[in-house]
Amino acid sequence: MTKRLLFIFIPFIVLIGCSLRTHSMISPSSLGIKIDISMLKKDFAKYNIYYAEPVYNPPAILFLKKQIKEKIILSRCFNKIKDPTEFKELMGRIEYLQPYLYALTIRQRNKLDVVGYIYTVGHTCLKKTEDNEYFLLPVREHFNDIYYGGDNAFFHGNFD
Repeated sequence: MTKRLLFIFIPFIVLIGCSLRTHSMISPSSLGIKIDISMLKKDFAKYNIYYAEPVYNPPAILFLKKQIKEKIILSRCFNKIKDPTEFKELMGRIEYLQPYLYALTIRQRNKLDVVGYIYTVGHTCLKKTEDNEYFLLPVREHFNDIYYGGDNAFFHGNFD
């Protein structure tokens, strides 16, 4: 009986393992990159910077490198940040959620290339669509008690 189960499960596990791909979001320190969000804030001009909607509760700030060969197509939830004032406001909103910084990577010729960074509490993934073209999936909005709870009478049943 044990041999039959092993005969069934080993190929199944091997197939699952082979189908897994490298994740697009990796901690920069895992790649040997010494960078943090304060460094990205200083280098505002080196990146095309986007936020994920909604503007009042952004789940992600995206920093795409300006000099990359690959074409990155963003989902509709991402909007370009136009000026440093807007950037500062959005950073203040997202930092309340205590996000993490990840490197966005793609695999080319058995090598990981960093195409940008994402500061988020959520998850996203780069999907290859064509040769040198990738699509960045949306980041879903996360609960923020400043906007969705706390002192609202409706949530507490106090209708006086």
